[in-house]
Amino acid sequence: MLPAELKTPEETQASDRSALPTLVDFVGKIVSVRFDKPKIIIRDASEEEHICKATRELIDLALDLRHELVAGKMLIRPDMKRLLILRDASQPESLPNQTERDRHLFEKWDGTLRKLAE
Repeated sequence: MLPAELKTPEETQASDRSALPTLVDFVGKIVSVRFDKPKIIIRDASEEEHICKATRELIDLALDLRHELVAGKMLIRPDMKRLLILRDASQPESLPNQTERDRHLFEKWDGTLRKLAE
């Protein structure tokens, strides 16, 4: 029998995986919006509620979509959930074209990319 502080390789791999962030697509309804600590509560199709941190822009969008079916993406970590994308579920998911993605990447991350290149 292994001492309590030692884990088998399988247990170590499983615990390492559970600590990794996960990107999750969802479809559901907005249950509540909090302004004091920007959070949105979403009930997904399986009736599970998710309390997600959100930006002010997503809070404003959530208010407009309160009575609609919504879809989006959230980042789930063991200690928190963060809403990344929110849209009306009846609208198709739109992805920016390559030019828009490049422009956004270089506008937002230009300094970091320069430092990494050095």
